[in-house]
Amino acid sequence: ARPASGASPVTPQATATELTLEQKIGQLLIVTLSGIYRPTPSDRDLFADLPPGGVIIPAVQRPVHAAQYITSLRKLPIEKSTGIPMFIAGNVYALMQSDALPEQSFMELPSMLSIVAAEDTTLTSLALASPLEESRASGGSFGSDPKRVFAVGDAFYGAMRAEGILAVATGFPGGSSNRVDGGRAVLLTPAQHLEERDLAPFADAVKAGIDVVHIGNTIVPTLDKSLRPASQSPVVVEGLLRHRLGFKGLVVAGPIDGADLSGRQSPGEAAIASLRAGADMVYMQGSGRKAAKVVLEVHNAVR
Repeated sequence: ARPASGASPVTPQATATELTLEQKIGQLLIVTLSGIYRPTPSDRDLFADLPPGGVIIPAVQRPVHAAQYITSLRKLPIEKSTGIPMFIAGNVYALMQSDALPEQSFMELPSMLSIVAAEDTTLTSLALASPLEESRASGGSFGSDPKRVFAVGDAFYGAMRAEGILAVATGFPGGSSNRVDGGRAVLLTPAQHLEERDLAPFADAVKAGIDVVHIGNTIVPTLDKSLRPASQSPVVVEGLLRHRLGFKGLVVAGPIDGADLSGRQSPGEAAIASLRAGADMVYMQGSGRKAAKVVLEVHNAVR
């Protein structure tokens, strides 16, 4: 229905001013839903009380399930009645781990590293076009060669954009796979070599207009001697990503409840540290009461 004559249209900006402080904080969270086929009662309770700014669908077995899941999310009151859009995310990388998916599910894709090794951007677009039409998902890793990473990544993101999907560059500033015995990830590249190595694909992605960059919990001793995770480091978020690379899009940090932070910080404390460092949103591997507790901790910190 159209608004009455003379009435101002409902906009996300106008609606945001009417939210409570707790609800505004909820909009800073991207949570991972617990339901496989649809949101669980716990997920729905969170949507009703403290609607998050985005959600991650944990796993879907078939394209039809993804479509049904997304449809159920789009019908939630927070979007239907207020006009505030909600990010809905998935993970293409999971579609490339065929042993983790049941038979007769999504089209099986070659691994990211196999696509990179082919060095054929046209092949990349063709390989991803059909499954992207099915999944509307994002994520993944393209290997360690900076030039190959950007060339294939750019074709990958182009295929996503063609399907109306918002791409996310994950794991800034690099080093997320550098773990010893399952410990915390550490970026060991000397600062003077970062631009030509780890930062190169991110810098190219920023120049190409990437809209969202995710910053992980990797320790970056060559950049921040305080040994804070990259997701909580102003040196990384503001100094490196915003100022040095000139990124003006959305910064997502986390996971704030990741195993690498467990025992050191509560998810709420991690969220506060990431937001203070300059992140726009934080992401969680959980939802429900766990997310509500994060909102409470952040509320108490800013009240």
